[in-house]
Amino acid sequence: MPLKDPIKRKEYELSYDSARRAERALKARNRRERLKKLGACCWCANKAPIPGQTRCFDCAEKQRSSSTKFRKRWPLRKRKNHVTDRYGITWDDYLRMLDEQGHRCAICKKHVSELTKRLHIDHDHQTERIRGLLCFRCNGALERLESDPQWSEKALAYLNGIK
Repeated sequence: MPLKDPIKRKEYELSYDSARRAERALKARNRRERLKKLGACCWCANKAPIPGQTRCFDCAEKQRSSSTKFRKRWPLRKRKNHVTDRYGITWDDYLRMLDEQGHRCAICKKHVSELTKRLHIDHDHQTERIRGLLCFRCNGALERLESDPQWSEKALAYLNGIK
């Protein structure tokens, strides 16, 4: 292996994978556009697509059933890829952060078992720096506070006005 340093090797693999993914996506987009102009299905290129879509009925059904089977077989795969692609951390990094926080939200301290969804990765939208893991409610409230600092005052005034 040309890169013996595990950190450099991981960086290389991530950049190589994302470049290949982007290249495949571009090729697929070009193929879909070309077949759309011809009025053919973007998968089989034989039949006419469903009006307003790029696939024929048979290919749409195949894709729907294969996606369902894939999601049932690999439930975490999409989440792992999202964490890596969106935030630049591995699934192991996410699990380490989860352990460091004691499997609890960083703000309200609710345990993961009390929540209906996984903990969200909180990050600064300007610097993209990861701050911690939050539950859905705390993440939404923090987003509102960041976008409108007077939001908490408005919310308190609203609640006081109701009483």
